[in-house]
Order: sequence, then C-alpha cells, then structure tokens
Amino acid sequence: MNKQFWIGFLALFVISSLIIFIFPSIPANIDFDELAFTHLAFSLEGNPYTPYSQLATGHSTLYFYVLLFLLKTFGTSIHVLRSARQFRASLLFWQCMLSSLASL
Repeated sequence: MNKQFWIGFLALFVISSLIIFIFPSIPANIDFDELAFTHLAFSLEGNPYTPYSQLATGHSTLYFYVLLFLLKTFGTSIHVLRSARQFRASLLFWQCMLSSLASL
C-alpha cells in the first residue's frame, strides 16, 4: 500500500477514536435533529420499505433504517444516535479516499 493510504487510515483511526470518546458528551443533551431522526427511524418500523418519507426532509431513508437497526440492537441512547452519524461520516471518508486512490 502506498503512503497516502496509510496517512488516510491513521487520520481516520485518530478521528474515529476522538469521536467515539468525546462526541457523546458534546452537546451534553440531545439535540432537536437527533430527536427527529429517532422519531423518523421508529416510524419506519413495521412498515414496508419506504424510499422516501415526509419526515426525512429530503434525506434518503436508508440512513434511518440503519439507525433503526442500531437502536433496536443496542438500545435508545445518545451514544447510539451519534455513533450512527460517525459511521456514516466514516463511510463517506473512505469513499473519498478510495476514489482519490483510484484516480492516481
């Protein structure tokens, strides 16, 4: 593997570690959008697949299905809500890294 890949991997590891340990405490209380996302995720439960919801305000519901899975698996908590965001951000970072490596 080349040097650029390992620098990106190390950056992702450091950022992910910081987010896992610090992110749940900033802000200390739940934010309105986190509450709305939780409400949307639970509204999808038990319904057939819904590619779009009026509650999603233009977002794809795939994220909310993943969030619902995490909430059902690990319970409803601020840490689970924010971990889902961190997971989504990590996937986006890796997509950018891999696309930049492919262009080299």
